[in-house]
Amino acid sequence: MKNIIWVLISALLMAFSLAFQVPGRPVVEAASQQPGNGESVQDLKSRIEKLEKQISAMQKRIDEMEARQPNVLPGFSSPGNQMPPGSRPFNFNGMQFWYVPITSGGK
Repeated sequence: MKNIIWVLISALLMAFSLAFQVPGRPVVEAASQQPGNGESVQDLKSRIEKLEKQISAMQKRIDEMEARQPNVLPGFSSPGNQMPPGSRPFNFNGMQFWYVPITSGGK
C-alpha cells in the first residue's frame, strides 16, 4: 500500500514538472517550436510593436488632455469676490459650498 502511494506521488511530481516550462528556455522560443500554434515569432513581435505604438499614442493624448484641463480648486471666485444676493454658504465633508439662487433677486 505504501509503495502505491509513493508511485502516485512520484507520478504526480513528474506530471507537474513536465507541465511547466523548463527553466532557462525562453518563452518565445518555446512558443515558436510548438506545432500548430497559429502565429510565428515574427507575427508576435510585429503585434507587440503595433501595441506599443498604440500605447505611446494614447499616452500622448492623455498628456494633451491633462495639459488642457484647468486645475480646479475648491472655492468660489467671482469678480470682486462677491456672491449674488441671496447666496448662503454650507459645509459638506469639511468643504464650503454655496447655495446660489437661480433668479437674480434671490427670491
